[in-house]
Amino acid sequence: MKFNPHSPSVLWQNGQRLLGPSRMLVASFAGAILLATFLLMLPQAAQKEPVRFIDALFTITSATCVTGLTVVDTGTTFTPFRQIIILVMIQLGGLGFVVIFELLHKRKQPRKRLSLHAQLVVFVSALLIFGGMALLLIFEYGNTFNALPWSTKLWSAYFQSVTARTAGFYTINIGALSDASLFLLIMLMFIGASPGSCGGGIKTTTFAIFLAIIKARFHNFADANLFGRRIPEETSSKAIAISFFSMTIILFFTLLLLIIETQLVSHQASRGVFLELLKEEVLIPAGEHVVKDSDVLVVMGRDKDVEELGKL
Repeated sequence: MKFNPHSPSVLWQNGQRLLGPSRMLVASFAGAILLATFLLMLPQAAQKEPVRFIDALFTITSATCVTGLTVVDTGTTFTPFRQIIILVMIQLGGLGFVVIFELLHKRKQPRKRLSLHAQLVVFVSALLIFGGMALLLIFEYGNTFNALPWSTKLWSAYFQSVTARTAGFYTINIGALSDASLFLLIMLMFIGASPGSCGGGIKTTTFAIFLAIIKARFHNFADANLFGRRIPEETSSKAIAISFFSMTIILFFTLLLLIIETQLVSHQASRGVFLELLKEEVLIPAGEHVVKDSDVLVVMGRDKDVEELGKL
């Protein structure tokens, strides 16, 4: 293989020698944010008028850190091409730095096998993205996607499937989605991003190990296996503990919110509130910012004035 001094892997290694691993990580992180910010500021990046520097910087930083906070409407402000830039930054922030570095080194050594961690992250992330996209297309085909052309249907389903896992950007009216779609988004938010990333949730690897444990128990296997490798018992126990602890916390506080916000009225009188409050509770452990929760309730049709006890 011909040596290329300007290849990304060589430049990365040179940067590590000059700055050190930690400073190189910060520099590359900041550089990616500034580059994406510049792309969003281009005149053709906006639907109506160019975006200000501070708005573009805020949007890209929020996307990379998968906080979900926005100062402009993503769907109406940015063209589809610039929405792709936002999605790329969401993926960079959600995959995890360890996996990104390993994929970069994989380009230099194509025959080198990825670690089990990287394989799980890439496989589960792809499964959740395209699986969520397919289900959203099915659920919303006759609803919010009904009047959209096929290209927009595919893009909207893909964007929402990616951003649901702790990013929080939306290009469609979430309040108009069906209950099935909302529940799907809640499940994606619960799983969240990958270990070592900026995102929250129980993590993609925990979800994969949890499914592997269930499969092993159904087949009466002694150990759980993924990609031909045995999962240590300690790792399996942690995955189970994290999953059930997260579920317990979410369900407990959802119950408290139901008691506070509905005042224990009948189900007919409080129809639709359960999913809205459940989505609100999943947002916090999934890594979404608390300030945004009340905004989500507005989008889904609820009053922004949540009870003071409910805010606590």
